[in-house]
Amino acid sequence: LLDLVALGLIADVALLKGETLSLVQRGLRILRNTARIGLRTMADISGTSLESLTEEPVGFNFAPRLNALGRLGDANPAVELLLSHNPTRARVIATQIEGLNAQRRLLTNQVYEAAETQLRENTDLRADPAIILMNENWPGGVVGIVANKLVDRYRKPAILLNKSEDGVLRGSARSIEGLNITEAITTQKNLLLSFGGHPMAAGLALEVGKLAEF
Repeated sequence: LLDLVALGLIADVALLKGETLSLVQRGLRILRNTARIGLRTMADISGTSLESLTEEPVGFNFAPRLNALGRLGDANPAVELLLSHNPTRARVIATQIEGLNAQRRLLTNQVYEAAETQLRENTDLRADPAIILMNENWPGGVVGIVANKLVDRYRKPAILLNKSEDGVLRGSARSIEGLNITEAITTQKNLLLSFGGHPMAAGLALEVGKLAEF
């Protein structure tokens, strides 16, 4: 199962150090020769070479496609894809994933542009040690991806929040190496309804009225 371990660690933006790095290195060797029909089909449709597979194509090709299902709909087909022994069924699911991933890319671009607009219009937000942005209408399924893009550009932690149907702010955080974002968020736990994660990524929820204090 090391191929799935590596896929999961990379897709979850885990800090690759020590044990996690070792697991990913061993898992990548198995992924290059994987017998899983679903992964081979997804590689074929996405134009990914398995023979020379590294962390980067797993993170940029496989992970977004598998995550797109859960972000925009039901994640269960991803499980079926990884377990499938039926080439025809695997291609049907992989094709469905490809369509959802295209939709995910469009939504991601829209939210990223909106986030950049907020930062251009408010220089104080850009100067803060962490980027924290909120928009009631941002799709919850892509805010983590956009937070990651902002981290890459500005080299500081980023938290993006939206407003769910129950009026609660929910969002995703991404960090830079050397700053444990979950520990940082924990320092504000008295303001939060829920939170959790690992050093590089986290999720959280809080009441709208607590945002400024947070």
